[in-house]
Amino acid sequence: MTSTGNGLCNAVSDQVVITITPAPIVEAGTGGVFCTNNANIALAGTITVATGGTWSGAQGTFSPNANALNAVYTPSVGELAAGSVTLTLTSTGNNGCVAVSDVVTYTFTPAPTANAGADLSTCANSATVALN
Repeated sequence: MTSTGNGLCNAVSDQVVITITPAPIVEAGTGGVFCTNNANIALAGTITVATGGTWSGAQGTFSPNANALNAVYTPSVGELAAGSVTLTLTSTGNNGCVAVSDVVTYTFTPAPTANAGADLSTCANSATVALN
């Protein structure tokens, strides 16, 4: 920057260096389909530039906690009944940058059912048993 309108004075100047820090990059992972009777989700979030992240937007539980990028998420009964959950991963420790978020959605399918029929009794010397 150089001064203008200096009258009889000499112009003076100064400069400033602006360093642009890269913004954090957040990837919450890809969604998937899980069965309601086996719905624990191994999360696989990644964050670059920032020092960490936090999972949110859910009613279930994160193990060991919501700050672990590779936490295991156990959905709530309500999320299983609703058929899906959307999780948000937000960067933390952003080095002066604005936090960045990414979302991932997981879908839940009903558990399979099995019915072998009523219990049966048979004689030891009977050659066959009819199953339903």
